[in-house]
Amino acid sequence: MAQSFVPQNTKVICTNMTTSTPQEIKATRSYTVIHTNKHQPLLTLVDNKISNTFSCKVSGKLWGGFQALCIGIAIGAAIVLTGGLAAAVIITALVVSVAAGGTAIYKMAHDCDATLQVQWEQPHAKVLIQGQKALLHHSTLPCPKGGVVSLIMDPVIAAEAAEQISKNNNEEILYQMGSQMFIGAVGTATAGPGAILAAGITAGLYFPGEWMGSQPNKVVSNAATVNVSVAVAGEGLTAVKEGEGAIFNKTVGSLIKGGYQTAASQVTGDIGQGFEGAVRIALSNKELSAYKEGSKFNGYGAIGGILANITVGYISDKKEEALAEGVEKIVEEQHERDAESGISVIANIK
Repeated sequence: MAQSFVPQNTKVICTNMTTSTPQEIKATRSYTVIHTNKHQPLLTLVDNKISNTFSCKVSGKLWGGFQALCIGIAIGAAIVLTGGLAAAVIITALVVSVAAGGTAIYKMAHDCDATLQVQWEQPHAKVLIQGQKALLHHSTLPCPKGGVVSLIMDPVIAAEAAEQISKNNNEEILYQMGSQMFIGAVGTATAGPGAILAAGITAGLYFPGEWMGSQPNKVVSNAATVNVSVAVAGEGLTAVKEGEGAIFNKTVGSLIKGGYQTAASQVTGDIGQGFEGAVRIALSNKELSAYKEGSKFNGYGAIGGILANITVGYISDKKEEALAEGVEKIVEEQHERDAESGISVIANIK
């Protein structure tokens, strides 16, 4: 199989890019081996400088999601709190939101510097250019931020690939931000007396939740993980710790666990877990319905808000996963189209 060598300024794309134009790969050292037609050096595995930022989706999702969550908390606080307390929560949430937005912009502009920390994979096994293995058409650069940079020799194909990939990635960011705004608003507005605690825990657990959700063996959506914790903490604070209150708390916890198990079963395919979750939900609802109207344990709004957030978080996560899988297909299809492109200097790969 023939593979083209790679001159400087060859177009590159990244699976995490949000810009709609491809970038170019640049040399990181001086070269004496020049491709005469292109008037550019032939590159090696140490040439890992990208011409400009891809505006990485990882930072966009992480910090954009936190920004939207804080805006949602401010909205929820405006609905349920009053007076100076409401003003304090709203102002704090908005200040943090602005800071998160600024961080997102900065990090998206600089995340591509991480490519300088790694070298290209799949270079030529034998051909050296000034002491380093030569890059080939199919070489890839794994970015420490999680994306994969790859070469597209045909500029037209590279432009089409960049546009399609960025469309998916920007849509993924919007889903993240939309779901987090909903979670912040609903989680705070339905918490009643526990609104401040709910807001604080939701914001505080955002980054641990995102980290857990990014692990390969994650079980359920980040939103579910965060909001289950908020529900347990919030109800534990606002309901009494003994007698009827303790029973109520236990029932609420069982209901939430049932929702968690049902959502998790959709991800893992564990039918037994899903069945157990459905049973928990049914029994918990039956117990809660036994409480008379006017009871001091008026936590139904909070329960509904938590379950709504779990549902929204799960749907958003599944949509984001589908968009990410779509990027992988786009990259594969565009590389197939680009397979016959390249320069006249080629290597036979066995």
